[in-house]
Amino acid sequence: MRKKYLSALLFGALLFASAGTFTSCKDYDDDIDGLRTELTELKNAVSELQSAVDNGDYVTNVEKSAEGLVITFKTAGPKTITLEDQVGSTVEVKDGVLYIDGVAQDFAVAPGTETQDQIIIENGMWSVLQEDGTYKSTGVPVSGVTVSGSQAEGFVFTIYDADGTKQEVELPSAASLITSITVADDTKDFTITNATFDKEKAKDWKGKKALPEDDAVIFTSSELNVRINPVDAPATEVSYYLTNAKNKNLSNVTLSASSTDIGDGLTIGDAQGRAAYNGNGLYTLSMDMKVLTKKEGEAFVDELEKEAKADESFSNKIAYAVNANSTARSAYNVGITAKEATWMKHVQIKGYDPKGNEDVDKATLFNKIGDMPTTDPWEGIAQVEVNKDQVYTIENATEDAALYDLYFEVSEKDATNYGVKTDDEARTFQITKRPDVSTKANPLVLYVHTLDVLGNIKVAKYKISLSDAVDTAAEYAPVTFPLSNLTDKNDKNNAFSIDINTMKEALGDAAWQEWFNATVLANTTITIHEKEDASDPVVETILTSNTDEGLAYELLKADGKTPATDAADLASIKMNVYEKASALKANKQYYAKVTFNNSSSQEVNNIIVPVTFVAAPLSDLFEIASGFYNTELETITAYFRSTTVTTGSTTASTAVTLKDYFTKCVDDATVTALSETDKVGETDKTEDELFKLGDQTGFGTKTLNFNAAYVKAGKPAGGYGQILNLEVSKDNYAGWKYNDTKDTKYSFNIRLMSPIYEGAIEVTNGEITIDGNDLVKGAKITDEMIKLIDYNTLEYSLMPVKNKAHKWETPQVYDVTFDVSKAKYIQAVTPEDAVEADPETGTEAQDGYFKVTGQSVEATASETLPIKVTDKWGLVLEADVKFNVIRH
Repeated sequence: MRKKYLSALLFGALLFASAGTFTSCKDYDDDIDGLRTELTELKNAVSELQSAVDNGDYVTNVEKSAEGLVITFKTAGPKTITLEDQVGSTVEVKDGVLYIDGVAQDFAVAPGTETQDQIIIENGMWSVLQEDGTYKSTGVPVSGVTVSGSQAEGFVFTIYDADGTKQEVELPSAASLITSITVADDTKDFTITNATFDKEKAKDWKGKKALPEDDAVIFTSSELNVRINPVDAPATEVSYYLTNAKNKNLSNVTLSASSTDIGDGLTIGDAQGRAAYNGNGLYTLSMDMKVLTKKEGEAFVDELEKEAKADESFSNKIAYAVNANSTARSAYNVGITAKEATWMKHVQIKGYDPKGNEDVDKATLFNKIGDMPTTDPWEGIAQVEVNKDQVYTIENATEDAALYDLYFEVSEKDATNYGVKTDDEARTFQITKRPDVSTKANPLVLYVHTLDVLGNIKVAKYKISLSDAVDTAAEYAPVTFPLSNLTDKNDKNNAFSIDINTMKEALGDAAWQEWFNATVLANTTITIHEKEDASDPVVETILTSNTDEGLAYELLKADGKTPATDAADLASIKMNVYEKASALKANKQYYAKVTFNNSSSQEVNNIIVPVTFVAAPLSDLFEIASGFYNTELETITAYFRSTTVTTGSTTASTAVTLKDYFTKCVDDATVTALSETDKVGETDKTEDELFKLGDQTGFGTKTLNFNAAYVKAGKPAGGYGQILNLEVSKDNYAGWKYNDTKDTKYSFNIRLMSPIYEGAIEVTNGEITIDGNDLVKGAKITDEMIKLIDYNTLEYSLMPVKNKAHKWETPQVYDVTFDVSKAKYIQAVTPEDAVEADPETGTEAQDGYFKVTGQSVEATASETLPIKVTDKWGLVLEADVKFNVIRH
């Protein structure tokens, strides 16, 4: 039926009793432009209405006045469109009756259908739909401008020109915006309870609500949980009915919707989950209490018995659909159950949950009125809050019967001392002030007189004590604690303070006095949470004494040193931070909730302090020594070097210590094992084939070794000089685990090089001169004659020391040999160890040298011998040394 809606202008807002909010829609531009063409004199008024709708406002009423059409907006209020002599009629249907300009007409109107509107225009007259599907003329002429329709189908704004042509714009109503309804699986059995009121029982009732006539029948019902689409439809502004497949509504039942906490585990079709908030399309439908005369009530009971078929299974009952004011309908899957009410046994304070009473019988928590009628009131207890805008509501505790009326009774003295406010009609009470200390010792006595739908009068007597809870509007700035402070165990910065003055100022003088009168500091608790409102489970509970890990707290006086035992003296809370943390993590936002309790360990108030324990990521804790860093390759160049010095000699390690190449590092960090699959560079070898990490446990002592097994003929054939990536990890800083795994990693590149292999052999003056006369007995090659120059132009000795096991002055040197296989004059070059001085034998000290022997020469001659210097890893540095043998 509805081809389009004009929700961008006045017409999208012409909704009777609508709570919807409508926004501009480009699809309606043509309609708007056309309408403005026809009604140019209304341009300013239309523009004003447009502005109201664009601002999210919506229409609550439309009526005709002498000045024109009055459109009332929820926020902007009434707007009048002056049409002068063009003023027409507002036509609508309410409860099946036609109304023209708010006046009921003697015409019954049948419910509209998907194919038929309730009101049409025929021959210039209004015609209304009949039960047989035909239309009946009302004889009332249609005037120049009309608004027609109903809450079911929506409304039509029609303009008739002088020549009889018309322009129509279809408008949505609240109900017409609903497209579908689904009933929750657990509420498809709708129970209607009836009670015959006994006025004789209720003759002494002193409440303000008028009593039903004797034998009047009062009906109440259970609730239906539904999902309504679209989710932003104004569902609470629509009336709902139960309609059977014959298109007949169950009489006397009109349901209204409220957005409510349906609870966990709600199942609606294929959707399951929690539904507790506005805007999710989930609602609870319920009917208001219905009071009928005896005759009407009996007829309705007969109808229910027929419809419900109480003794039969659900499958045999007549199925009903939830009908949104004759528009959208649910599936026909609601069954009706009828039953008689029993007298009301329980009332409860809505939402009241006494702390610490989890094991108390449920009826006691409901503040049970005795199971049998009695003239003596049942006595219950309750604790309520003061000065929190907290309003408490009395309601039925069960559905056995309904509460018809109640009134409160409280002594004038108590009402004055406690500032008691009661509302019998709303069934609420409120305590607005706290009495003085002497009065407080006597609990407030509040009587609740109740009348149920059967006429039974009962009374409950509540002894009400006041909660010590006080409002706290204190907002604490976030605290950032650097865990780097923990490096100095005696540093006073190993703690942070929570200033109580912030809370004190927020409370004000009066509430502060209430606070320290009620608070017992010994019952204070501090818990750490992840949610800002601390509604999540406790991450960790903080104790007052803990010298081992995490946090501990102290309650201190104004001097910041003396423990506070009286709440009035509390000035600060010192939070001590230790190196270890069991549950807390570094670099994670937490919320410290400090809960102050009274002598019964009931909460007085709490403050919440955001706190983050900050730690530098592992990568920030490492720094490579710049002298070892090749910026072009972004790699550490690690040259094999001496690591151990002993008396008279040095010992070379075949591995490098990683820490030696860093100016700062984390000694106990872990170095990841080398891969067994990743190939190194362009080699065909894996990392663990070419390199080996030492067995040391932490980075501070960890070594890395080049695998000399892959040296062939003195030349590198594996990982030498190849770039290797090592990953370092540590999951905590000072015992505080990092929150983010990216903070736990650090990686760097390193390559292993030999200072010998990367160096050179240098002969002083370019040649070694030997006296030919010395060859027979042996000439000397000394340190002054030949040197080893490393990669960094540093000089090293090639001479042997005192040890026949090939020990050399340069610890990286494994062996030094001269090749004489092709020599003509020199027969051998052998190392001679150094000699230590021995005073007892008169032996003089002598440095190591090379002894050169050969044949006597007739004339000065020269020849070249190859020299090979082998380092500890088997790499061989070769050079040709020229010998000049002279003849005197």
